[in-house]
Parts: sequence; structure tokens; C-alpha cells
Amino acid sequence: MAEAKIPDEDIATKSVGTGRYSGVYRNVHPSFSTPLGSTKIWRYMDTAKFMDLIQSKSLWFSRSDLLGDPFEGSITSPDYEAEKLQSSETAEELKTKSNRKQIVDSMYINCWHMNEYESAAMWSIYAPNRDAVAVVTDYKTLSECLPAWIYIGMVKYIDYSRDTTVFGNVFNPFLHKRASFSHETELRAVLWDSSAFSSNKAAKITRVEPAAQEIEKCLKDSGAAVPINLASLIHSIYVSPTSPKWYRELISDFCNKNGLKVDVSQSSLLENALF
Repeated sequence: MAEAKIPDEDIATKSVGTGRYSGVYRNVHPSFSTPLGSTKIWRYMDTAKFMDLIQSKSLWFSRSDLLGDPFEGSITSPDYEAEKLQSSETAEELKTKSNRKQIVDSMYINCWHMNEYESAAMWSIYAPNRDAVAVVTDYKTLSECLPAWIYIGMVKYIDYSRDTTVFGNVFNPFLHKRASFSHETELRAVLWDSSAFSSNKAAKITRVEPAAQEIEKCLKDSGAAVPINLASLIHSIYVSPTSPKWYRELISDFCNKNGLKVDVSQSSLLENALF
């Protein structure tokens, strides 16, 4: 795998703190806007994905082209028109546009929902079955638990037919989504496998050891599995509001058997109303 170096003008660092990757420094990129450290974040999932999280002790980062949104990694219409005006369509520029689609295949994303409270919409969309789980933590904890070569930032929701972004940076297209997705209030952790672009001047990034080796270990066919300290990461767990009582007990026992001591609660969305 090719080595990589991030330009000094594009990067800053801050201490990661405690957790699995303590002692290293987190990369801070200008494309990534972060919330307050205490911001509560939720990750909704079905039983199979939850069991994989607990047993593998890894966070799953889906390859961005498999997230289900055809606009992932694309630019807005005004940006596209502005790029055409600024370009004479040289061979190198055409190659850059082609690379934009290739970058989609090399960007890996782990998604969280920012909300002080659980979301009925998120249960319906991302965990529609009775057997589903929501893992709860906060931004500061997630940041401390992930390695420094993963960036974390809030998604901005825009009108792709009218709005502009700062195009020309590989990360920006992955930090914007169409306004119709604004209910997600998404926080993203992003891993970029830049090795395929190490010789491409347009990408302007080559990777630094030992990050290259660590990233290589995480990569799978359809995503990346990043090892993480679950005891540090997970503050609490909720089970679906429609799940039976035995399901909460099953999830609690499963966590205990896998060495994870954490509170498992039934969602309160269907508690008896008072009249």
C-alpha cells in the first residue's frame, strides 16, 4: 500500500484523549464541523448488526456507494456548472472528474443520529422490525474511541439544484446531503482509503505510516471494520418500543456473556399515556 502524507495547510491536530487509541492525535480537517462534546448520538440497528458489533468489537463503516443514496459523493448542479466554466476540459481535468466517482468507492462511512431523545422516525426507518436496538453515546466519547485517521463531522442538508459547496476537496461531497434527509441530523465518522490515489495530483493525499497499515487491516469487500473499545464507547442501549419483554432480557444477557456491562432499557415511546 502506498504511503500517504496530508498537506500541512489542510490539517490540524488535537489530543484524542482516553480510549482504545489514547496517546495519539486526532486529525481535524476544515471540511468537518463538529458538535459539542456532550451531544448525544444514537445508532439504530437490527439484531444481526448489533450482535456483529458486540462480537467483533468493531464499528462497521459502509462503503459510501452502498449506503443507498445515489447522491453520495456527488456535487450540486451550481457546482457542476461552475466547474465547467472554470475548466477548459483538459485531459487532466477530465481525469479528475472520473476520479470523483472512484473516490465514492474508497470512502467508508459510519452514521449516527444526533438527538437528545430517541426518535420514532429513526426506529421506523433504520430498525423497522420488532427486534431492533439503539446504541447511545456522545460525540466526545466517539471521538476518543476512534483512531486519529478517522474524521468526524456533521452532515449539512442543502438543495442540490440551487446551493453551492466548496468543491475541489474530496471530503466535502460526503458531508452534504439533500434537504429531504434533514430528519436524520446525521453525524458521520469517515474513513478514506486514499491508497488508490497516492499518485494522483488532484487528490493531493498520500498516507502516513503507521496509519496505512492500520487502515489496511480494517478494509473488507463492502466496508471497513474498525476495532473499538465497546465498554468505553457505549453509554446505554435501548430496545425497540415494539419488542417483547423477553427481547430486552435477551439483549442484556448477550451483552453480559460478551463481557459488556451496560444498561439495556425498553424504549419509552409506547409507555401508557395519561388521560
